[in-house]
Order: sequence, then structure tokens, then C-alpha cells
Amino acid sequence: MEENKEKENEETIKFIYTSLINIYQHDGKEAWNTFCAFLLAQSIIFAFASKSLIDFNINQNDSSIVKVVILGSSILGLLTSILLYLIHGRFSKYNEFRIGQIKEIELDSWNIMKGKGEKFSKGETVELKINNGEKPKEFKIPCLYQKRAKFLVPLIMKLFILAYIILIILFLCRIICFC
Repeated sequence: MEENKEKENEETIKFIYTSLINIYQHDGKEAWNTFCAFLLAQSIIFAFASKSLIDFNINQNDSSIVKVVILGSSILGLLTSILLYLIHGRFSKYNEFRIGQIKEIELDSWNIMKGKGEKFSKGETVELKINNGEKPKEFKIPCLYQKRAKFLVPLIMKLFILAYIILIILFLCRIICFC
């Protein structure tokens, strides 16, 4: 009786663990897709706004519609950059939460998110026996790759925010200085 209960408990843990891993992977794909869409949209908006600013010639009395388009696209880019930066922050917190849930339920002997998995993610060298009878193989994340999503994605978003602020300031300076 007790053996059946223990087996049921282990099956339940495996089911919950697998479900959490699936949610974690889904969330990661959604975050990556959102970032890719952000990068594409921001590249197009920024290219349009900056090209319009470069082509803008105050001495030729460009129409006010051109001014609105330049300023409007810059503000749109700035607002969407800020919004997506906040969304990415939320994704990151969910990611940390899911990892915590997975670690909480994972059995110590599994070494997926805890133990060797955690050491590997922190950049430590981990040995795994890939094939029976062979010498264990060493795995390590190079230093450059360790902070990729946590550091580089927000950095790219912050650079877009800064670029839009600079673009708006340059546009306003051209308008104020030449009017």
C-alpha cells in the first residue's frame, strides 16, 4: 500500500515537473518571439525616423506634415521601446519564478535545474557521462555567453530608448534653431 502511494507521488512529481518545464519553454519562446518582433519593428521605425530627419531641410520650408511624421515616428518608437522594455522585465520575472518552481519540485538526483544543471548555468565546469564506459565529458558555458538574455536584451532595448531620445532632441533642436 505504502509502495503504491510512493509510486503515485513520484508519478505526480514527474507530471508536474514536465508541465512546469513545458510552461518554461513556452514562456521562453514567447519572450524570444516578442524580442524579435521588437527588434524588427524598432529597426524599421528608427530607420524611417532617422532617414526623415536627415532628409529634413528646414530652409526649403518642409511642410508641417513632415515635421509631424518625424516627431510622431520618433515618439512612437520611444513609447514602444519603453513598453517592450517593461514587458521584457515581466517575462524575466516569470522566467525566474518558473525556474524556482522547477527547482522546488525537482528531485535532487535528476540534476537538470539543480545540482549539475545549476552549476552549468552559473558557468562552472560540469562533467557528464555521455556514453557508458567512456571518460566523462566536460561542459562549460563560456563567460561571454553567460549573461546573454538577462543583460544583452535589456541593453539593446535601452539603446533604442536612448537613440529615440537623441533623435527627438536633434529634431527639436533643428526646429528651434532654424525657426
